[in-house]
Formats: sequence, structure tokens, C-alpha cells
Amino acid sequence: MSFYSEKETDSKGRKKLYEIFRDEHPRGKIMSRAHIHTYHELLYITHGEVTLVCNNSTRYILRKGDVFFVPPGVIHSSHVSQQSAYETGCTITAKFSTHMLFPLANTISDIHYLVGAESKYDNCVLFPVGSAEAAVLSDNLRLAVGEIEEQSPCFEIALRGYLSVLYANLMRSLPREDDKLDTRPKVSTRNAQLLCDALSYIEANYRNPLSIQQVADACGITYAQLTYLFSKCFVKGFSEYLLDLRITYAQKLLLQTNRSVTDIAIDCGFDNASYFTKKFRSITDMTPKEFRNKYLGTTQNEQK
Repeated sequence: MSFYSEKETDSKGRKKLYEIFRDEHPRGKIMSRAHIHTYHELLYITHGEVTLVCNNSTRYILRKGDVFFVPPGVIHSSHVSQQSAYETGCTITAKFSTHMLFPLANTISDIHYLVGAESKYDNCVLFPVGSAEAAVLSDNLRLAVGEIEEQSPCFEIALRGYLSVLYANLMRSLPREDDKLDTRPKVSTRNAQLLCDALSYIEANYRNPLSIQQVADACGITYAQLTYLFSKCFVKGFSEYLLDLRITYAQKLLLQTNRSVTDIAIDCGFDNASYFTKKFRSITDMTPKEFRNKYLGTTQNEQK
């Protein structure tokens, strides 16, 4: 099975959170070779027909009005058949990461549907023309691509809203049948609320020395319970989650302030600049200074 992993970073090495576009392909054109990515992908056929193959075996003939969902991690390719009755196949494609949708404060729905979403489904789903699901999702896709094309002020804020609605409608439209598509263990409402409380506590206290036992105590649960919730809902454990959170805030401070690397390190919960730089490089492949200079285009001298 031959396929490639789609590049998911821009020219500056930053993770692309979305890619939404219209496309037109002539009869006989290969639209995309077999590939894989971590994005949620929706394909809406606006004219003609398109052939899409999932996992190099299951073939779908998509026609005007159809909406097709490709989950993260599914190998897929697409083309306009040489035997198509139409000269062209026209599409709107939306690929996006659920990280685009994450709020600052988590709710139970976020725990159920956003955390770990990249590993949630393993089957493609066709929403055929004429179905209520295709009508709703196609409207959402048109609104999203409109924001991309018009580039009005605050368009990415509006786009996040449209993608959030699109994603919610997608989750509601997927075949349930006792959630057979959901391969992850279920999280009860109570456990989801406990995890929300834990993440909120971590968010409020990441600047301070913090252990999973402290978080568990603050939330009124045991160390074992919290460890279990992290293992159930995240690919990463507590320590990795906390490190990622600290590095994320450090990146914001590096780009939004002129503060020194040392000040930022201490403010984000690191003992010293040397350890901060080591961990920062392990995640970004850059030192904090290199990161700031790359994205701001500056060579400012900073106090270590």
C-alpha cells in the first residue's frame, strides 16, 4: 500500500490549523495521490463527479451535492474519472485540526468531542445529495470558504465559528449505532467534569511547581483517578500535557512581548532559562531566541 503523509506545516514550520478551498479538475485528472493526514476533511461536490478511494480499496463515486467525510488517519486519494460524463469535477474542500476549535476554558463537550479527536474515527462517511445532513454540511462549507475568499476583517474569528458549527453538525450527522465509530473508551459525564476541573486548575497554576498529586487533591479525587482520566482522554500523560501548556504560553510571550528569555522561563513555570531552552528546543527544534527571531524577523539582543 503506497501512500505519503501530507505536509501539515507552512513555509515557516508552523502547524497549519486549516486549509479550505474551491477546486476544479478536468476529466481524467488525478486530484490527489494516496495520502494520509491528521486533519478532519470534508469534500463537497459542487459540479460534476469525483471518484474517491479510501484505504486503497473502498471506492466512492461522488456527484453534485454529495458531502464526504474523511477522518484523520485514513489513507485516501481522489480523481475525476476518464469515463465521467462531465468535463470537470468541482469541489469545496475543508481540512482542519480540532486545535483550531479549542477554547481557553474546556467544557464537557470539549472533553467528549475535541480531546483526542484525531484518533476517534476510522471510517469514511458519505452524506448523499438530498439528505438533511448533506444540506446542512454543504451550507456550513460554503460559509467557511466564503470567509477564506473574502478575507474580511476578523475573518479567522468568524471562520473558527463556522468551523465549530460545521464540526458540531458533523458529529451529530455521523452514524451512531451505539457510537460504533468511536473506538475510544467512553468518558462519563462525571469524569468529563472532573477532567474539566483538573484542566482548569492546571491552566490557573501552570506557572507554579505542579504535580499530578496536587491537581488531584485540588479537585477532590485520587492520584489514580486523575492518572486514569489522562490515559483515557489523552495520548500524552500529565507531565507532557503540562510541559506543552507551558511551552505554548512561552511562545505567546516570546512573540507578544520583549521580555527576556529568563523572565519568560520563570513566568511559565521553569526553574531556569537553561532548562527552559532545552525543553523548548525538544518540542520546537529551536531555541527560544531562534523562535522569536524566525517569526518576528528580529535579531534583538536579550538578557539570558
